Amino acid sequence: MKKTILLFVLLILTAGFVYSQSLEQIREEANPTGYYIDNSDYAKLWEQVVRAKNSGNIELYNSLSARINSEFPEKFKSENAGFNSPLQGVSSDNRPPFNNYSPDWGAGDIKISAGSISTGTPGNPRSNFRTIRLQTDSTGVLFAGFMNGTRDTLNFFRSTNNGANWTRITFYYLSGGFKFHSFDMFVTDSLSTSRIGCAASVTPSNASYAGDLYWISFKADGTGGRSAIIKSKVDGKGYVGPAIVSDGYTYPASTTYWYVAYQQIDTTTGVTNLALLNMSTNWGYSWVVDTARGTYNDYELDVEYSHFPGVDTIYVNLTNNLTAANENMRLRYVGLSGIGTATTWKQFNTGASSDPEYCGILAANRQTNEMGVSYTKSTASVENIYYAYVLNGISPWVTDVALTSASVNENLSALHCSEGQGAFRIAYHVSGGSYDTIVYKSTFSLGSGFSGHQVVNVTNSSASGIKPDVAGFRTGASSFAGGVMFAGSTSNLWFDASNLTPTDIKHENTIAENYELRQNFPNPFNPVTTIRFSLPKNEFVSIRVYDITGREAAVLVNSQLNAGSHTVSFDAKNLSSGIYFYKMISGNYSEIRKMMLIK
Repeated sequence: MKKTILLFVLLILTAGFVYSQSLEQIREEANPTGYYIDNSDYAKLWEQVVRAKNSGNIELYNSLSARINSEFPEKFKSENAGFNSPLQGVSSDNRPPFNNYSPDWGAGDIKISAGSISTGTPGNPRSNFRTIRLQTDSTGVLFAGFMNGTRDTLNFFRSTNNGANWTRITFYYLSGGFKFHSFDMFVTDSLSTSRIGCAASVTPSNASYAGDLYWISFKADGTGGRSAIIKSKVDGKGYVGPAIVSDGYTYPASTTYWYVAYQQIDTTTGVTNLALLNMSTNWGYSWVVDTARGTYNDYELDVEYSHFPGVDTIYVNLTNNLTAANENMRLRYVGLSGIGTATTWKQFNTGASSDPEYCGILAANRQTNEMGVSYTKSTASVENIYYAYVLNGISPWVTDVALTSASVNENLSALHCSEGQGAFRIAYHVSGGSYDTIVYKSTFSLGSGFSGHQVVNVTNSSASGIKPDVAGFRTGASSFAGGVMFAGSTSNLWFDASNLTPTDIKHENTIAENYELRQNFPNPFNPVTTIRFSLPKNEFVSIRVYDITGREAAVLVNSQLNAGSHTVSFDAKNLSSGIYFYKMISGNYSEIRKMMLIK
């Protein structure tokens, strides 16, 4: 009896000890203690390099860079020597582009590519859903990257006409049965060049976690491709789930850096033991390695950077499941001068409510440093999209903001703020039984909330296991549109976008009660159509026709008219088939409509 009582007491003490340790771990994970600044010789010299980069003193920067590479060669690692890569690149392709519609919410979806798209790849505790990516450069050229259904090919497409047509510019394929596990891409517009950079994890099989991490880079037309190993698997550790960004918007090509965040995982269990950040100062030829966080199973990493006068900061958002029933998100950040040193990363808890939060995506406004994180939050097993934001890139953060008031199983959000545009755009997936939709919203400031509720995929159901992607792109000298890419429920990659208004023509909703510009009839037409309009008073009226690029195609009315209803005929016999816009201006009234010429 005494032995039984003693055993019972020991069990209680042991359980209490384990439980207290767990609580201590939870507190330390959420609120890490201790902060260390590295004052080693390397850290001091690296800080000088960063200051020279920030100041724009190229001569000093080059001198200090040469010195740090000479004195600390072990910091700048390249693992390509003797590495046998299964990755092969092709920089030309004759596949014809699809041309179904012009981008216009509700008018149909544009097919970027036919065939199956890779669904979620292995992850612990959740699959990796980011298998398609949409990016744009500052001129409005769109780029699409995706893994095919068999995961042996990474395809890259480009559109130079606002998404109306897409052409495959290059692709990378794997030999020997290897598979792509995950990838990310970013288009950098340095002050003197534009180039696409990618990070891709390659595994020996579909179910494997034993990932080698690759760098892939090519020019905007798909030529000049180069691939290299960033980090190769070793001793039961694989590298997966990369996210990539560069600071090329701020710096010239000679001082542009690339940053890749990724997971170091156990190749047997898929559990993360390190969240890593690699930085390349020379366009992928060598990499400096840093640890964003260790100890915990961190996954769903995303990376961003901000630029303040005198300091650049790198951010890594991640999810962890230390408390299995309540996943939380953390934002880790460090100044650029701390990368590769022993300086401690700081932390802010972007998701720390009593409900699980996961699938976070970072976006930053390069002009104002406003930053946001969109994510999925599960309440009573119902998923909805939330976001957190900071208006100045520093503090205070506002957290736990619901995107909508609906409770409709929203998930898999994508958040984007294109460089130089100043607008945040979000796209997300909504489960709906037999038909899943993608919804688009936008805002100029996260503090003002998102407006609109545009269903993107009117004709094609979306895949439930593939995160959509969104990007804002230039359509004219001072006009922009939002584009969304998504995978179909059975196959195909689709794109759609805002109603594309011509260059410098803006749709104004200041419609007076008795002003009216009616839809042309017939529409579509060939080659003649009629336009009716009304005026409440005698006034000067202008009605002009523009093509989709914003060029003026015809002047239909440009004179003083009496009040009442009017009709004008438009003969397009000398124009080619396509989308055209006609705009009426009269006093403070302005309206624009779209018509289609089919010959």
